[in-house]
Amino acid sequence: MNYYRAVRKMLIMRIMESHLTLNINYNHDSEDLYSDDFWELFTRACDWFLRDNIALSIKNSMNLELDLSLESDETIQGLNLEHRGKDKTTDVLSFPVYEDFKVEIEELPELGICHLGDIFISVPQCERQAKGHEVDSKSEMYHLAVHGFLHLLGFDHEINEEQDKIMREKEQEILNRISELKLTFSS
Repeated sequence: MNYYRAVRKMLIMRIMESHLTLNINYNHDSEDLYSDDFWELFTRACDWFLRDNIALSIKNSMNLELDLSLESDETIQGLNLEHRGKDKTTDVLSFPVYEDFKVEIEELPELGICHLGDIFISVPQCERQAKGHEVDSKSEMYHLAVHGFLHLLGFDHEINEEQDKIMREKEQEILNRISELKLTFSS
């Protein structure tokens, strides 16, 4: 996995009044597909979710950050093998810092930056799934990024059907918020 062969650009999204910073690594030739505005909507929707659902027990002075990397199938397959023992590509992998951020947030210090974890998304897999789901690749990218974000917070659809249902509902809440924000910004 040589990250230096691929186009690499670091984009840092810091939204005013937001508690969330998004660091984006373009390790796949997809920079033109996903603009700063695209990621700003994602960041704003996730920040809204944190405030509403994690009840901003997030202290006012705490800043959260996450890293999101757009990758090739080969890189994702390598990470999937290394961390999950599965020698195949997948759409999104999340590596949370906290086992259950929703619970552990109360234990965190009030000041400073809290790193939530890392999300890796396979751009080619995202594009294949978009075709299969008959949606545009940006909609699928939002879905995968939101899915990864929820895993960083401790949501897990693989535990049981009830947890799967809860996570899907939370995904839809954030995706709906992104849609609302799109309408607001396009007006």
